[in-house]
Amino acid sequence: MAYNPINWDENEPITAINLDIMDTGIDNNESRISTNETNISSNDSDISNHESRISTNESDISDIEDGTIEVANANIANIANEVPFDDSDFFTTADDTATALNALSSAGVVDEGSTAEGDYIRFENGWQICIEYIVDESWDFSSQGNMHQSGTKSYNYPISFTTCYYNSASPDANRIWAMLDISDTQWNNVRLSAALDRTGNRSIKLFAIGRWE
Repeated sequence: MAYNPINWDENEPITAINLDIMDTGIDNNESRISTNETNISSNDSDISNHESRISTNESDISDIEDGTIEVANANIANIANEVPFDDSDFFTTADDTATALNALSSAGVVDEGSTAEGDYIRFENGWQICIEYIVDESWDFSSQGNMHQSGTKSYNYPISFTTCYYNSASPDANRIWAMLDISDTQWNNVRLSAALDRTGNRSIKLFAIGRWE
């Protein structure tokens, strides 16, 4: 709302009527100033909110670019707390991963080791974790509509599951994400996707959790 200039020459001679006209003009401009100040304050708040969102998004992007899997970087023998966990029907979605990991603290380790396909650990309550890190492997991307996708690759688990409930692949590269199929024997049909062509050597962290008995 713009300031409305008052033409004081139009309000001469100074009479009661003209003074009333001047007062009305002043009041209107003060109202406009107050409205503009409110709008400025609102805009400042919007800018602050957007800056906060930008900061949050930049942090999220940084996490994605790091390609960090906390579980893969942890000592898997110490992942968990004290929840008894012997009901395989409970673990049905990826959201249950943390709960499943928490179930392992009271379970002793009965076997752990490494093979050419990665590392594994088995717990006495029947749960098993497998981890692998694929380093600098060549991936070819092709245009698929509005995005670019690679072909699929599969990697054997270091040791098979009787039932694998969840697996994941995390590319260690900027702005690339992965999809794969669930399988009891391998990280199956891993496919990389990106907004741009990301053909080249890529490293991928692989994780799986399920039951060995």
